[in-house]
Order: sequence, then structure tokens, then C-alpha cells
Amino acid sequence: MSKLANYLYANIPLNRVIYVEYSNEVWNTFFAQGQYAVAQATALGLPNYHKFYAQRSLQIFNAFSAVFGANSPRLKFVVSYQAVSKWVADQILSGTGLQGVAQIVASAPYYDCNSIGNSTNTAYYAGLAASDVLSACNSSFTSLDPTLSIENVVATTYNLAMAAYESGTAISESDTIYSGNTNAAATANFIAANQSPGMYDVYKALLYRYKSNNYTINAPLNIFSSIGLPSKYGSWGVLDYLDQVNESPTHPKFQAILDFNQGK
Repeated sequence: MSKLANYLYANIPLNRVIYVEYSNEVWNTFFAQGQYAVAQATALGLPNYHKFYAQRSLQIFNAFSAVFGANSPRLKFVVSYQAVSKWVADQILSGTGLQGVAQIVASAPYYDCNSIGNSTNTAYYAGLAASDVLSACNSSFTSLDPTLSIENVVATTYNLAMAAYESGTAISESDTIYSGNTNAAATANFIAANQSPGMYDVYKALLYRYKSNNYTINAPLNIFSSIGLPSKYGSWGVLDYLDQVNESPTHPKFQAILDFNQGK
């Protein structure tokens, strides 16, 4: 880790900020890094794997500070947690030495249009149209508010800036991600809704809802993802393919981001 810190110190321009985070979604044991944290916490006799994440994060932050100097303006130390769980955030930030060291707390406050992709709703929207999917998304923004509220409480409690390590719409079949099973009609409607011009209004309203809940103030709001073809696993890209950036009209989600960034 010291080698990486030294390399970045020597090669990143002085006017660039380096965001330092241990890994992606360590709280999520669906991924290898989460499973690794569980094993390490067990081996070290820690109460849970979130404590290992906190311990390793602190070690990394200290390694960077040793190279860049304490409180370097070139560094921002980030910890992340599961967006729906203040308990996870508390495990990471309470009694672990991270208070006063970490500067940003990040989560993934996706908007799933009030669980539109759960098994019940997937079957329901399979028999409707893409316009019905958009209508549901336009009328369900309050379903996101409890998640946004949690990060505001965490940020206030621990005096941290708020970021999103991932965010955006999550209009996809939840079960497909874990099982691979799919409802072809629902998939078609979800993809069509994501590509519809009406998605522009949904996406821009979502971005402004993030902003009104204290995102984008002094830490990044990262959108997942930049480019990716839609599939049964979801329509995650704000562009379906690279050349779409030059098309007119471009992807409605991408256009919404451009207009949001210009204050439109």
C-alpha cells in the first residue's frame, strides 16, 4: 500500500484530489471481498466483518497519510456501507478509530421505483407496458426517502461528507441477479422504459432528489454505470454503447445528466 501511495504522490497532479477507499462493497458477502472480510474477521477474533473493514481501512488511510502528510488536501478518505442499514455504518464508524480520520461516507442509494423488480411486481409489469413502468417510477420517489435519510443521519452523526459510490435507477428483476431466471415480458418492458424518452424526466427528477438530500454538495455522486448494453440483469448504462454519446437524441439518462450538470 505504501508503494501505491508513493506512486500516486509522485505522479498525480497537485490539483487533483485522490479518493482513497479500501475496496468496493465489502459489506456485501455476495462478492469475494465480502467473503474475505468475513474470514479475516473470524481469524482475528473481531465481532463482525464490518470491524475488519474498518480496521483495514484505517491501516490504509494511515499508510497514505504517512506519505502525503497528515490532513493532506490531496486526499479524501472514504468508507462505504449498505445504504439501507445504519447499523452497518455504526459498526464501521463507532469505536474503530475512523472518526476524525475518514472524511466521506458513501452508499449506493439506487432508485428501484418502489421495488418494481421484486417477484410480485415483475409478474405484474410483465402484463403491462413500458409506459406503465415509467408512470410507476414518476410516482414513487418518496419510496427512496428512507434510504436517503439514513445516510444523512450517518453523515451528521459522524461529521462526514455524503457521497454515492453507485447510484441511479435500478429497474430490473431482482431475482435474476441471484438466480439467472427471468420473465421475458418484464425484461422487455424494463429495457424499453429505460430507453424511452420518458426516462429523461425520471432520471433528472432523481438527480435533483439526490441534490435536495445533500448529495453533490462536497463529495461525488457516482452513477452506475457509464456504458453497458441492457440485458435481463438490468439497464445500468447511462449509454447503451459508446457512439451513442454523439447521437441526437442521445440516451435519455445521459441527456438528463448533462442537463443536471448545467443546472437545467
